[in-house]
Amino acid sequence: MRLRWWKRWLLGIAVVLVGVYAAAIFLAHRTPPLSISQGTSNVGENAYLIGVDLDNTGLFPVTLLRARVEPVREARITAVVSLEDPGGNSICQASSAALYPDGCPHQRTGEVAGWRIPPARPRGELHGLRVELPLEAGPEEQILVVSYRYLGWTFTDERPIRPRP
Repeated sequence: MRLRWWKRWLLGIAVVLVGVYAAAIFLAHRTPPLSISQGTSNVGENAYLIGVDLDNTGLFPVTLLRARVEPVREARITAVVSLEDPGGNSICQASSAALYPDGCPHQRTGEVAGWRIPPARPRGELHGLRVELPLEAGPEEQILVVSYRYLGWTFTDERPIRPRP
């Protein structure tokens, strides 16, 4: 039985779409879309504070699922967005805004789960994480594990972080 011409076209379009999607996922695995880098750190009254900068280098939005520090279970992690002030004055890196909120008053914070990072960040918007480690964890190197969703797939990235007293 021969396929009608419009069914062949639909089949061809479906094959091309599946191929493009597979290529996008392959490229995302080779070069992860979420760039994670440690910024500043400090020692608070009862915790080490570490600021981490996040940048979406992909073409589509990234949605954070969760972040944790291994092997420290008591770590508290908050998502941070540093915003430029309305006058267009200087902007703080998200890692600096995480540690020094009084120096960067134009910021938003919230839970990590569900936080969306757009692909081409809007003018004057930088994303990051505030990591609070208990002093009992010591200044040793820890592993920050960030899970996120990109193109419907879940990715996990691990980066070493170290409190610098």
